[in-house]
Amino acid sequence: MVEALKEVGADVGHLNHRGHYPLRIQGKNLTGGEINMSGKLSSQYISGLLIAAPYFTEPLTINIEDHIVQHAYVKLTIELMEKFGATLQYDNSLSKIVVYPSAYKPQDVNLEADASTACYFLALAALNNGRIRIDNLTRETKQPDIKMLDILEKMGCKVRRGKSFIELEGIEQLKGGFEISMREMSDQALTLAVLAVFADGPITIKDVEHIRYHESDRISVMSESLSKSGIKVEEFKDGLKVYPGVPEPTLLDTHDDHRVAMSLSLLGSKIEGVQLNDPGCVSKTCPQYFEMLESLGLNISYI
Repeated sequence: MVEALKEVGADVGHLNHRGHYPLRIQGKNLTGGEINMSGKLSSQYISGLLIAAPYFTEPLTINIEDHIVQHAYVKLTIELMEKFGATLQYDNSLSKIVVYPSAYKPQDVNLEADASTACYFLALAALNNGRIRIDNLTRETKQPDIKMLDILEKMGCKVRRGKSFIELEGIEQLKGGFEISMREMSDQALTLAVLAVFADGPITIKDVEHIRYHESDRISVMSESLSKSGIKVEEFKDGLKVYPGVPEPTLLDTHDDHRVAMSLSLLGSKIEGVQLNDPGCVSKTCPQYFEMLESLGLNISYI
């Protein structure tokens, strides 16, 4: 991101070591121009630059030099920018995006529920043969994690898709025995890994090598956590294979990663005695997460 900003005229410097904080940023007009960016680790760098681009002095052209791991989030960014008055040019593959100078105009926007966070509660119902309804979220959403519903259906759950809600009813025994690409909904790779523990067959998760470079090395962390709990796991470069088993209650590290904490908490809905270090890291996306679990009947204590 720093290198991309420098290419469009930003005055950004590393105070100690290149590629590490702290940074010194001097505000100035950014020029725009043409730059090449990688999308294989995260779509967020692209979205961040796009949001700022209408205020550059000249058009900005972003060429994606490889591929974007989650196209949907960049498309959501572009859609929202256009709603607020930005002018862009792009094709469906998003290999080249042009943003023209303009100014955003205030708009009234109805925000739907966050599908990524909703998935933990859908998984909770799936694991415990329960039922849950998420309001203000429908199958028409463009958030890619809504496709987790399809996976839960594949695992035997019943899903109802209403005009203003989604509803899921769990099953006594979840079905496994399949492999699946989670590239476009990689935030739920860890959720599925925990579900696999309680399925009737192993589940192989692939095409998510990029999540090794998120808040933690998520593939390695989940493999380590489940193994520590007595579950058989095979780790690959781009994913993992989780075998069904009976987890042993143990103390697990969240690695300051909200996705790790929320996924591992699901183990505690099935077995007593699961402990999580640094549960407060969920505040990045859902500060009330554990309080919400308590409201659904889970017994949670804070040490």
